[in-house]
Amino acid sequence: MKYIRLNLNHFIAILSMVLVVISLQAKTPEGFTWNEIQAVNYVGEMEQTLIRTHDVYNPITDNSWSRENEQSEKSEKTEEINEISIMSFNVLYNTSTESTIKTITETGADIVGLQEASAGRIRSAGESLDFYSHSFDKTSGNMNENDTGILSRYPIISKMDDGVLIELPGEKIIAVFSVHLSPYPYQPYDIRDGKITTPEQAVHSAKRTRMPEINPVLAVIDSLINAGVPVFLTGDFNEPSHLDWTEKAAENEMHFSMAVEWPVSKAVVETGMEDAYRVARPDEVAKNGITWTTNRSANEVYDRIDFVYHAMPSNWKLDSVKRVG
Repeated sequence: MKYIRLNLNHFIAILSMVLVVISLQAKTPEGFTWNEIQAVNYVGEMEQTLIRTHDVYNPITDNSWSRENEQSEKSEKTEEINEISIMSFNVLYNTSTESTIKTITETGADIVGLQEASAGRIRSAGESLDFYSHSFDKTSGNMNENDTGILSRYPIISKMDDGVLIELPGEKIIAVFSVHLSPYPYQPYDIRDGKITTPEQAVHSAKRTRMPEINPVLAVIDSLINAGVPVFLTGDFNEPSHLDWTEKAAENEMHFSMAVEWPVSKAVVETGMEDAYRVARPDEVAKNGITWTTNRSANEVYDRIDFVYHAMPSNWKLDSVKRVG
């Protein structure tokens, strides 16, 4: 089983609205770490291609795998790179394409997982940025056919229901996913409003709402991880994290003084993925990493519902995390 070797060093994460950026810098040809930037900005099956049943399948070593035969006028970026950034960006439906393009340009992101973005906006942004683009049809992991997509400075060589394979210079392949899970019922609001009074009720409601959506995505991700492919899962999950709603947080009168084992985040980390923000900032009380919402009101529930998860080779290390927006 091979890992994809990248001549990269830092994996920085920024998280604040719906804009997640990941940067990498070279250190030595033999060893490297990742810097993930996870940011949230509220201004804004692999069935046929890779996975057959749920067998472990490696698109790098399996000779039966073939890239999609797509021609592009974009110049091939074959020079060696020492930095790459991956961003998850919920642009909100009413944000203009021009603002979307400006935000991506200013962050310097190389790969962007988009939520609340129409196919037309994704295509137009890709053309303006000279990026490869793909918008997803309605699947379990996104809201509708005009909801999620990927923009990439580097070639998108294969497409899945909720993600893509991207080839970096040197024939290095990574998988990037973008999901947007159901916003309602939103259990923190139900806790606030007295509809949910126990952690068990919150977990039960959240499982019914989002586990059928995320499970098919995680089945594909699990196969990729087993094949040694670095995977990045970005998106607006519309559910808090069990790493935030802890006993420690409850004792500090956070999250309605309730500790909840939120099911989606638990299921993601059980695949072997890590929550970049919480890895870099393990103190959930001092660093809550709120991404929802920028709308200030006395009755609002503020929480972290936008994430970048990653599964990487053991010699890739998370370096730092920033939050912007």
